[in-house]
Amino acid sequence: MTAGQALRKEHALAVTNQLAALLVAGDPRGAADRTLAFLVSLNKARGAAVFALDGDRLTLFTGRGSDVEAVTTVQGAWANHRAKLQSGQVLRDTDGRASYVVAPLSDGGTVVALLYLDFCARSPAECRLKDAEKAARRALSLKPDFREARNTLGVVLIHQQRPRDAIAVLKPLSEDILYGTPEKAWGNLGWAYFEAGDVDRSIDALRRSIAAQTLFCVGSFRLGLAYERRAEFASALAAFSRALETNAPECAQLQDAWWGRARVAERLGQTDSIRADLERCVELSSSTGTGKNCRSMLDKLK
Repeated sequence: MTAGQALRKEHALAVTNQLAALLVAGDPRGAADRTLAFLVSLNKARGAAVFALDGDRLTLFTGRGSDVEAVTTVQGAWANHRAKLQSGQVLRDTDGRASYVVAPLSDGGTVVALLYLDFCARSPAECRLKDAEKAARRALSLKPDFREARNTLGVVLIHQQRPRDAIAVLKPLSEDILYGTPEKAWGNLGWAYFEAGDVDRSIDALRRSIAAQTLFCVGSFRLGLAYERRAEFASALAAFSRALETNAPECAQLQDAWWGRARVAERLGQTDSIRADLERCVELSSSTGTGKNCRSMLDKLK
């Protein structure tokens, strides 16, 4: 079953213009959030989000169950398929992590926001990870130097909780000088090492990912997690801060990084900065698991 088949578009996509209209409603965030809750339930999606558009800038308007990867996915969809989305077409794709839909929300013929629906549901079977692994391996069997397929295979293996297998796939890619986006290879290799419990190698790979591309804020975010696991809280704080302060519009939308920075700041006793970070985290979305964690911690500060 494809992502397009998973989406009951006769219901979900019929409300996209109404959802766009909610962006200018009296309570736009609350109204849009309630509509997303309806869409998630209707389509049995794992998560959903609305990203408002202002020129080239994408800003997370509200989200339900979306994670740190959703920001990168939608940013990439807008960068690579802008003409299609601007013409009103719906993008359906899979990235190994999820089957997803990105739909344009239009007001007066102008795309004002993007709707994201994530169909990587609640179990590996529903995520179709076996199918994704099979497709990636077939692509590599037909074209062994298909580097993007190798990267995708590594991500699939991580999501299958097979980090050692992912390391075997991603390590050669990280050393391949012909791969055009080495930050992705090093970043995913660092993620695999992290999931395998090899924090030292995770930190080394993630630092290399950031050196390869200074705007790769997801790498900085994961580096913060690795330092936090090693109880090096000052280094974790610096990494989370770098992720959030990276000069790319999507980076300040990394809700998990705001939550991470608040956590380690508390461990360091730097309570003055915690409240602002938690408030920003909740502002991004109060309905995600991360948003609820931030709200709970914020309430305890009062």
